[in-house]
Amino acid sequence: MAKKRISLTLDEDLVETLDRRIEEEGIGNRSKGVETFLRDYLRSQGVRTAVILGGGRESSCLVEVDDEPAIAHALTFLTEAGIERVYVATADPPVRTYLEAEAPDVNVLYEDEAMGTAGSLDRIDIAEDETFLVMNGDVLCDIDVGDMARTHWDSDVLATMALTTSGETSEYGVVQMKGNQIVGFTEKPEESESHLINAGVYLLEGAFLNRVPEGRSQLADLFEQLAGEGELAGYVYDGEWREAT
Repeated sequence: MAKKRISLTLDEDLVETLDRRIEEEGIGNRSKGVETFLRDYLRSQGVRTAVILGGGRESSCLVEVDDEPAIAHALTFLTEAGIERVYVATADPPVRTYLEAEAPDVNVLYEDEAMGTAGSLDRIDIAEDETFLVMNGDVLCDIDVGDMARTHWDSDVLATMALTTSGETSEYGVVQMKGNQIVGFTEKPEESESHLINAGVYLLEGAFLNRVPEGRSQLADLFEQLAGEGELAGYVYDGEWREAT
C-alpha cells in the first residue's frame, strides 16, 4: 500500500504517552505507532459504508417479502447495523425509481448496462484502508456486522465472505475452508461434505478495488483469485438467511 508523508504537531505530554505505548507494544517506531493507533481507532468506529448490489434488469430486489420489497429489508438491516453511507448499484429502472421515491438519502449508481457484481463497485469513493460492506439486494439476514468485522480484521485479509449452511448444495456454490480461510469453491455439487455456501454479504478493504478490472467483472472471479492467495476469510453465520424469490 502506498505511503504518504505528513507532518504532525502534538502536545508534548501526548507525544510522551505515544512513545510509551509504542515501546510497550513493541511497535518499532513513532511513525508506525501513529499509523497503528489511528487504524485501531478508526476500526473501533465500525463499518460505516455499504454497497447494495441491485442487479440488472428485472432484478429480484423488488420481490415483496412480508409486504415490503427485499431491498427495503436490506436498507433496514444496514441502518440497524450503524451504516451511515449507502450506495445502490443497479441497472434496473424500477429499482432506481423505487429508491428515488422511498430512499432519497441513498446514493444510486445507475448503470445503463449491468457492469457485473465487481464492476458495479468501480464508482464508489472509498479509501484504501477503509473497510466497507457489500451485499446482494435480494438477501434477507440479521448478521452481526460488528462481529463479522472483528473476524475480518483479525484475519488481516482483503475480503471476508459471510457463509451460511444449506442442505441443497446442488443449488449453490459450496465453499471449502481451512481454519477461517476460504481455500476454494465447488459449483453446485450433487453431493458435498461441506454445506457452507456464500450468503451474499461481504466485508472488503478499499484496496480490494485495485483488483477490479475495467469494464464488466464478477466478484466470484476475484474471490477465486483471493482464495488462492490466502486473502479471503470466511465468517460462518447461523442466523436467519434467505433470498427473495
